[in-house]
Amino acid sequence: MQIKMKLNAPAVLTSAQPKDIIQTVLDIINSSKRKMPAHFTSNGNRTQSFCVDFDISETDEYTMASESWYQGKDPSIIKTGEDIMLAAYIAVKLGGEKLIPQLYQSIIETCSEELFKKHKDYFEHCADFGKLRAVSS
Repeated sequence: MQIKMKLNAPAVLTSAQPKDIIQTVLDIINSSKRKMPAHFTSNGNRTQSFCVDFDISETDEYTMASESWYQGKDPSIIKTGEDIMLAAYIAVKLGGEKLIPQLYQSIIETCSEELFKKHKDYFEHCADFGKLRAVSS
């Protein structure tokens, strides 16, 4: 399933190659050991955590975990929304903002087409929110 996203983002890349950034982001996201949505997962002194090894401020992590939880209408898709949000956030922080659509595509491929269509607006909101949170912090 090929998805076109409408993200108003300037293209910025560091010296890293796009494939390297994509793989790095996916590796970080897939390394998470959380069993529940981040909204209900604590890590050390953090009450809401994605449990990934990436420098996310406590405020950003809390805000994104809350946003993905409270905007999600179906508990079965919240972790996918969190992964999309986190991927967008990390991509921006690594200078790969223009790679967000590719990361989004990689993550939503784990969903059935029916589930994707039903929750497309939520997934796009998560991508936009993660990007905007990274830009503003």
